[in-house]
Amino acid sequence: MEEQVDKDFHRALLKASLRRLRDRLRKDSDRCRPVSFDEAKGALAWCGQAYSGIRPVEVEKITGSVGRYRDFDASFLPLKKCMGERWGRVDRAYQRGKELPAMSLYKVGGDYFVRD
Repeated sequence: MEEQVDKDFHRALLKASLRRLRDRLRKDSDRCRPVSFDEAKGALAWCGQAYSGIRPVEVEKITGSVGRYRDFDASFLPLKKCMGERWGRVDRAYQRGKELPAMSLYKVGGDYFVRD
């Protein structure tokens, strides 16, 4: 299983690197990374926060991250080799069929941001 986890991570890292290169060549840098939570909340009138409970959220609506948006591409593939250990823990759990814990998200407008 460890070999598969390692392959999965390196495949994701390569895919993210190729996408980033493609977007740079197309001069489409807006697609390279997730949105910064701080930038998004700064663009809107901030009204505070409220707990909304546990509910499903469409993956397409998760557009950014709180603080770690530089570590991933817009599809949340890893951009740095140092993400390997963390990526591996999630991939191992997935490979073993373990249920992953719910993510904590912030909602800004119609978009969601992963709270890491």
